[in-house]
Amino acid sequence: MLAEMRRRRLPDRNIDFALATLSAVSGMVPGAGEAIFAVARTAGWLAHAMEEYERGSLLRLRASYTGPPIT
Repeated sequence: MLAEMRRRRLPDRNIDFALATLSAVSGMVPGAGEAIFAVARTAGWLAHAMEEYERGSLLRLRASYTGPPIT
């Protein structure tokens, strides 16, 4: 499979590839992989937000707004 991906010059495999493979091999219904991804991503965002609220500061300072004041 990897040789075929390279032959076709497809992107390197990532979590999307693994999730699609898991969905296909497990016989999940269409859209199940996307649902799993969305739930996992949402859980991660919530965990980060909760940690930021607890700390009182952003985890990644590069994510803070540095533009002009919003009126």
